[in-house]
Amino acid sequence: MKIEIKKTIKITNETEWFLVAPPKKGIKQWKDGYSAKELAKYATSNDNLQKLLQSIFEEIDFNTKGSFVGIPEAVTKLPKKGEGRNHDLLLFNKDIVIGVEAKVNEDFGKIINEENENASENKQARIKELKKIVFQKSSAQNVDELRYQLLTATAGTLLEAFDRNKSQCVFLVLSFHKFKDKANSDNKAAFKAFVDVVCGENKKSQIFTVKGKEITCWFIEREVTFIPESFEMCP
Repeated sequence: MKIEIKKTIKITNETEWFLVAPPKKGIKQWKDGYSAKELAKYATSNDNLQKLLQSIFEEIDFNTKGSFVGIPEAVTKLPKKGEGRNHDLLLFNKDIVIGVEAKVNEDFGKIINEENENASENKQARIKELKKIVFQKSSAQNVDELRYQLLTATAGTLLEAFDRNKSQCVFLVLSFHKFKDKANSDNKAAFKAFVDVVCGENKKSQIFTVKGKEITCWFIEREVTFIPESFEMCP
């Protein structure tokens, strides 16, 4: 499986990644043990991404043979005015789009209700539109207690699939933690709560209608241990 990471230039190492796709806060966020740099090291080392994608496609029983392109810090436009969805890494080929959110024990931020409180009219309208996209098949009453970042990430992945004319996508949370450290249990619980509402309890996928087009999205989480310069996928 061929994967080419690029953004204005082909990216083959973490230095090139930082030069063309630095995190929002620049050098302040570019440190060992921070998600942006750990993702860059992981994605440009050996065949980590190939193994990751193969494991995901085996899990969801999806067959694709097309080469992939990966774009760090890719931005998908969201409804209304405001910032787009910043994918830590966006992967796509002829068949499928994968939006990646990388974490090194950072949480998913505020709940939807907290984001909505005291927000501008435009942002409140944006949140309403995002909820229409993501919770269209959910009858749950507590969606505002879910994490806002998961809402924007899911909507961004779906909209990116629509823009690229794909009917399949994956929202992937890639959780890094140091050897002998535990993964963030709060994040795991928040992600599970979100997926249970969107897909139904103990399910991992849902079919969404985005601007009239049906798109299937899978919700996948993977843990990666780094020791400190090598990586090991957790089952």
